[in-house]
Amino acid sequence: MFHIYFCYAFCASGQDEFADDGLYTSSFAQYVGDGRYNVIVKATADTNQARAVDNPISNVDILNDQSISVDNTNDQIANSEPLEAFMRSTAAGFLSLSGYTSRDLMAPARVTDLTATSTNFSTFSVTLRWTAPGDDDYTGNATFCSLRLATSFYDLINMSRFTQQTDVSRSNVLSGSLNPLPGSSTQEVTVKIVNGVTDKQYYAAMTCTDEVDNQSEVSNIARFSVANPPASGSGRSTSGVKLLMLTVSFVITITFM
Repeated sequence: MFHIYFCYAFCASGQDEFADDGLYTSSFAQYVGDGRYNVIVKATADTNQARAVDNPISNVDILNDQSISVDNTNDQIANSEPLEAFMRSTAAGFLSLSGYTSRDLMAPARVTDLTATSTNFSTFSVTLRWTAPGDDDYTGNATFCSLRLATSFYDLINMSRFTQQTDVSRSNVLSGSLNPLPGSSTQEVTVKIVNGVTDKQYYAAMTCTDEVDNQSEVSNIARFSVANPPASGSGRSTSGVKLLMLTVSFVITITFM
């Protein structure tokens, strides 16, 4: 038997596609052989850690690809009420595994929340943040992460185009690190944009690999630009630089033979 533990509300195992919507995912990779594996899901929270939302986003909204904005989820948090400590558990069925192999066949998880959080004109750099994948999905540590920048969205749209772009050199990392943190950790790095141009759209994406070169899919694509500094006395502010995260929804189907 194995257990998947969910930390309800403000933390979870794995990435959170839409922050604070109450929907989380987790995975299990430590199989020990063929057999039947029962699944138990637990939700726990200390006092004031979880909050009750009147109109939560539903699975139907996501399956129907409805538009879900950050503003909507922020409004839900603002209008929610804190809950007392609780613990809930449920049996989530079982799976049967046959043909077990000890070979490492699972790649690091695909990064789906790569976000440009700020830009800096003086260093001509961008700060990026994401949830670190693990060696196997979100378990353990990935071995290497490749971050690439482009001036066209389509230059990063798939693996063949992504690999044609120049990998961000470790020498251009101004703060943070591209060395993978443990799976599910929040990771942040500031990198210099080489030969950059102000007020031009830039795009960033990444992949991660494990110790046997299993490679994740290309991440979502983060978009950003570096604004010119305000002219003296103009009253213009650069604090309103627009930073967007572009995501592509996908479904993973796992079949055990």
